[in-house]
Amino acid sequence: MNKPFDHLFDTIETKETDSGAALFSRDKARPASSITKHDADEVIERVIRGWSGLDRRPAFVVDTFDALPDEIKGHADDQGAENEIKGVFHKGKTYLVLDMLEDSADVERTTFHETYGHYGIRKLFGKDLYARLGEMYVALGGDRGIRLLLKSTALISRFIPAGVGNR
Repeated sequence: MNKPFDHLFDTIETKETDSGAALFSRDKARPASSITKHDADEVIERVIRGWSGLDRRPAFVVDTFDALPDEIKGHADDQGAENEIKGVFHKGKTYLVLDMLEDSADVERTTFHETYGHYGIRKLFGKDLYARLGEMYVALGGDRGIRLLLKSTALISRFIPAGVGNR
């Protein structure tokens, strides 16, 4: 993608592996305070309560990066994301890293993004996921179309810093 869109993907990292893709929500800064594990679990239960098609609870809270499964930590290390992961969707499960989550809104956003976003889009498109996303990119008009979409929805300032590219 073009330089103006570098920030669009700063918080999302993907690595396709033999064992599936490891999809990360990243944040380099730890919050000054963190939500409790009990409160995070309650938020997850409230968020997923109405979701259909779940055969089991899709999201789990771990205390720190070190408590993630070794395979995820290896993928994170390969991508330079060690200790920057807020949430990760891997092998059909979402893991939320407690010491990277600030409050209930952060837990809700990360749960929704990782589970509903990554799991949901895979359920929708299946093995054709990357082909369909490529089609969507072309249908939107490539970089220019994405820029116009962001601008029309007032999201452009969130993803593209002021003064970068043609806004």
